Amino acid sequence: MKMAKCPTSGLVLPQDFIENKISLKHGIEILVDKAINDLKDVRENYFLTIHAKFDDEGMFCMNVPKATLKLPPFVSNSMVFWICPIRGIKELLWMVPPVKKGEKLAPEFNKEGVAYLQVKGAMAS
Repeated sequence: MKMAKCPTSGLVLPQDFIENKISLKHGIEILVDKAINDLKDVRENYFLTIHAKFDDEGMFCMNVPKATLKLPPFVSNSMVFWICPIRGIKELLWMVPPVKKGEKLAPEFNKEGVAYLQVKGAMAS
């Protein structure tokens, strides 16, 4: 098995895993960019929610992104992006991994983005 250093995490991982990870990230970016382009007439800030999961055959399936002006709730197998068309900002706010029966939702927040820093008072709005 060929190993390589992951460009995002710096970990040494199997080369196939890294390639699949990069491909998946690229696919999500394309889906989000297409949704933003479809909503180019919207001038106010909005949120995009993508539900995604692996099916029984191991294929990764993503639903069409849903746009809303209100902050969406935490939902299992989802990614939420904040879009600011005026400033040209597209930012992942959080991801919620799959939840097993009896477990609580555990959202993973993006702690490096503009929105998070504004909420924490580190940047001007």
